[in-house]
Amino acid sequence: MSAAGNAVRRALESLDVRHAFGLPGERNLGLYDALRGSSVRLVVPTHELAAAFMAQGYARSTGAVGVVLAIPGPGLAYTLAGLVEAQHDSAPLLVLTGAPREGGGAFPLQRFDQAAVLAPVVKRVLRVGADADVEAAVRGAHELARSGEPGPVVVELAEGSREADRPEEAPPEAPSAEPDERAVEAVARRLLAARRPVVLTGQGAAGAAAGVRRLVARTGAAVLATTSGRGVVPEDDPRSLVVDAPGHGADATNALLAEADLVLALGCKLSHNGTLGYALILDPERLVHVDASDASLAAGGASTPVRADVQAFVAALEGRLPDGAERGWSDDELDRHRRALGAEAATADRTEPVLRGLGDGSPQAFFAALRAALPRDGVIVTDSGLHQQLARRHFRVLEPRTLLVPADFQSMGFGLPAAIGAAHATPGRPVVAVVGDGGFALSGLELLTAVRDRLPLTVVVLVDGHLGLIRLEQLARYGRPTAVETAVPDLGLLARSVGARHQRLEGDAEAILRESVQAGAPTLLELVADDPPRLRGLRAVGGARRVVRGLRRRG
Repeated sequence: MSAAGNAVRRALESLDVRHAFGLPGERNLGLYDALRGSSVRLVVPTHELAAAFMAQGYARSTGAVGVVLAIPGPGLAYTLAGLVEAQHDSAPLLVLTGAPREGGGAFPLQRFDQAAVLAPVVKRVLRVGADADVEAAVRGAHELARSGEPGPVVVELAEGSREADRPEEAPPEAPSAEPDERAVEAVARRLLAARRPVVLTGQGAAGAAAGVRRLVARTGAAVLATTSGRGVVPEDDPRSLVVDAPGHGADATNALLAEADLVLALGCKLSHNGTLGYALILDPERLVHVDASDASLAAGGASTPVRADVQAFVAALEGRLPDGAERGWSDDELDRHRRALGAEAATADRTEPVLRGLGDGSPQAFFAALRAALPRDGVIVTDSGLHQQLARRHFRVLEPRTLLVPADFQSMGFGLPAAIGAAHATPGRPVVAVVGDGGFALSGLELLTAVRDRLPLTVVVLVDGHLGLIRLEQLARYGRPTAVETAVPDLGLLARSVGARHQRLEGDAEAILRESVQAGAPTLLELVADDPPRLRGLRAVGGARRVVRGLRRRG
């Protein structure tokens, strides 16, 4: 693969790719040899699933394409959950692998139908023959990964030349996402006529943050956000009314939307997490949906869908709106809705854990301390679990791409590898991973990668000895937990064994966190969580529900 490897190197360097995540193996030795000494830094995790999560953290913290290197067969199979995660969360990934082995008898070594398995979960699987223009194919796949709705693209580098001439496998040209002038004019007229507009920001608006903020100021719009679109308008802005409390906040948010005469959704997929579990009521007649993805527009159901790059659309829209006009929601109206949103979201606090050794023990106080310890552009990454819900509920996001969660596939084990990818992508900006002890058990040895790469990474492990969120759901439904206890290692001993710093997070949380993010080295902070006071009542309610269900079945 040396010729193909050299072509891949030229393509990646011309695209200014700075990092690639993966492991070398017998089937990609030529590629790794070609990348030796290149400007592409090779990051070697403990396994390929972590590589896919790292590439996603890299992509989502910057908007750039994350690159994964995986051998065909088992290496590529190991990336699968990471590729599905990237598909759900619209993260652009370029996966470079080999083609399945041909021949070798009835049962070839490491054989499996990669294209058939991956086709439903990636944008495209491209097979490129050794005699084809590999450099052009890689460049085309890179563009395909980031165009329209971003997502993963897999390139199979075939070892023989028989696959060279397959024009149907060439990456398609991305359709233009330039905004239609008539559509921009029509939206501008609707915005000027609106008395109470709402701007709903999604991940697709991250690159347009400056323009969206000016748009909000000119129109007096209230601001909501999907989970991945938080921070496009900072949450300390008085017009930001973001609530991201899973299971709470939909009623108050819908009350706000009912008063709105226009909702401008910018770069939103309107997925499960982006709509509080599909609980938001978005009137199609009042919904203007701007996105570069035809699939997202079709699913959104807006009467006014606009296919366009959000950054280009907002720039064109700005020129049609007068500057400094007095319009939009009044301060009293915004304050009324803010109080209602806060009151509904606060009902979740009754089942929150008590954080041992930290002031009043509230998660709200901990995330306030974390916010104070980080600069505005500091990045936090979570895993899947109770800690993620706490972060989404209590952490204020002040810049786009600074809260990264596995939003709509919710893979455990995502947090630490994705934080490593984000740390590589954003040198000079602190990155903090907040994970549960269950998720840490899946990917905790990626501390080895962080230490080897000398990353200034802080990892906060919330230790409660359970799969905490699942335990709460079991108690609420059945009154008893099953199979949710976790085995927690001695985290101090583990950190020392891999060369990381370790500290119990007790006392002055802000000071400890600030010292950690300024240390410039991988640090593991251990935060012990105790049961919430309401747990006994939750157990009793769940037990009663179990008894009622049993009586109904017998009756």
